[in-house]
Amino acid sequence: MTRKDRICFATVAALFGLLGGALSQRVLAPAPAFAQDEKPAEAAKPPKLLAAEQFQLVDATGKVLAKLAAEGGSGALSLTGPGNAKVSASGGQGAIIITDASGKTIWRTVAFTAK
Repeated sequence: MTRKDRICFATVAALFGLLGGALSQRVLAPAPAFAQDEKPAEAAKPPKLLAAEQFQLVDATGKVLAKLAAEGGSGALSLTGPGNAKVSASGGQGAIIITDASGKTIWRTVAFTAK
């Protein structure tokens, strides 16, 4: 094969490669996908009020990490930390309680009101 034949062969191969690539983009390419409008005509607005007797925040395993609940006619908030240490606040007693992982109370305060 002479030098001229090699150049001709390489040129023809390159042209057919480009032609094949261009045709495959036209023939085999999937339909384009388009993103949704940023603000659709019927955009869902968040509710102004969300009511429930209890809200829980859980991790991937289902362990309750935080709880906001109605207890005894008042609100109560409970947060669970590493090793089951807890911080609890109760509206009925006006108390804030911190416990360690074993459940022993580390700190407690109660609000007193004069009548």
